[in-house]
Amino acid sequence: MTGNDDSAENSLTIKREPYQPTTVISPGETIAEFLTEQDVIPATLAAQMEQSLETIDLMINGQTAITTERATLLERIFGVPADYWINHEREYRTYLASDGSKDNRNGGEPAAQLTIALG
Repeated sequence: MTGNDDSAENSLTIKREPYQPTTVISPGETIAEFLTEQDVIPATLAAQMEQSLETIDLMINGQTAITTERATLLERIFGVPADYWINHEREYRTYLASDGSKDNRNGGEPAAQLTIALG
C-alpha cells in the first residue's frame, strides 16, 4: 500500500446476518428438564414457589411468562441466576413474536453491513 489515504484499500466490509436460532425452547422446557433431573414433580415446585399447580403447568408449557418474581424464586430453588430466567423468557417471547420465521426478522430489511477501517 502507498502512503495515500485510500480508504477503499484500508477497509473491510463484513455482512452481518441477523441471529437466527435453529431451535428455540421455552424457559418452561428448561424447568421441566431440571425437575426431571432432580426427580421432582411440578406440585413440589408449586409448593416451593407458593404458586398454584396450574400456574406451574402453564409456565412449563410456555403459556405464562416467567416474571421477575418467579425468576427470583427459581434462582433460590435451582441455583440458576434470575437473570438467566429473565433473559431466556425475553428471548423466547421475542422469537414467538417474530413467528420464528426468517422473513419477519430484521423487519424484512436486508442484513446490516459493518465497515471497519483498517490501518
